Amino acid sequence: MTVPATALLVPEVATGAAHELADLREAALRAVGELVADVDRILVVAGTNEVDAPQPVASNVVASWSRIGLDFEIPLDGRLGDNTDESESDGRQIPIAVALGAWLLNACSDVTPREYLAVPVDPAAAPHHEAVSADRLGILVLADGSCTRGPKAPGAQVDGAIEHDQALQEALASVDTAWFLDPRRVDDAQRFKAQGLAAWALAARVISRQGGAWSGQVLATADPYGVFYVVSTWRPQSG
Repeated sequence: MTVPATALLVPEVATGAAHELADLREAALRAVGELVADVDRILVVAGTNEVDAPQPVASNVVASWSRIGLDFEIPLDGRLGDNTDESESDGRQIPIAVALGAWLLNACSDVTPREYLAVPVDPAAAPHHEAVSADRLGILVLADGSCTRGPKAPGAQVDGAIEHDQALQEALASVDTAWFLDPRRVDDAQRFKAQGLAAWALAARVISRQGGAWSGQVLATADPYGVFYVVSTWRPQSG
């Protein structure tokens, strides 16, 4: 399943603008809650420009958002105060999207065993993760579409961005794994500054290797800041 990679989903981050993403936040939390109810293990795949290569992140650390001005911590394993070893990693250096994944899982009171993988922007760098063969593995993808949807967007306005995001939305809804694995996505990531395409490519490889029929559903979309945010699910079809 997919949720936005923006820390603005966290009300303490969004502060006065928290209401602008309220529907998206509600959809994300509802979808995450449904995901953890169906699986035995979670792989959190975070698309981010904070890494240049795929980077596993240990789950027995506490992420800190002090570098963005917030004085609270997020245990990546969901077990606050329970044998969490901060000495193995500087919690301030954990990518924000990774910490957001933990925040969403923790908000659902979930302590399912977790793995974390930060994935760079370039879809060509999407790894073939070893967890693809695991049974009852849930994948939580934190990813955004283009950030070039208008003159006030972080990446300014780029022609074709809205059409790209529409194609992305359709691919999520139809579980079109070939679209995410198409080499042209490398150019899209650069042109439209779409930070989630590599993370989606990994998820597409996972379900392609698992085989079977899958159904997709887009639960919510928004672009209040010129960035395309989406909440969606991919589920195996029974029978």
